[in-house]
Amino acid sequence: MHCDTLNPIESQEAEMPRPAKTQVALRLPTPLLERIDLHASKLSRQHPGLVFTRVDVVTTLLTQALDAIDDNATRPRRNAP
Repeated sequence: MHCDTLNPIESQEAEMPRPAKTQVALRLPTPLLERIDLHASKLSRQHPGLVFTRVDVVTTLLTQALDAIDDNATRPRRNAP
């Protein structure tokens, strides 16, 4: 049976603009790439039905690291005794 209407999730996704993306090539040490792949597998197991890719993991980890750096830079520093 074919349905001509989109389901609500597909409809919402179609309306949400996505940020522009630029392809980047990186040379990473094999052990680091293995850790990224393990993290992707772990996330996929923790969230059945979702598949996490290297791109998902790298993007998330870079965003988290940069956010932490930005948060740390904006916090007032304590004076050392």
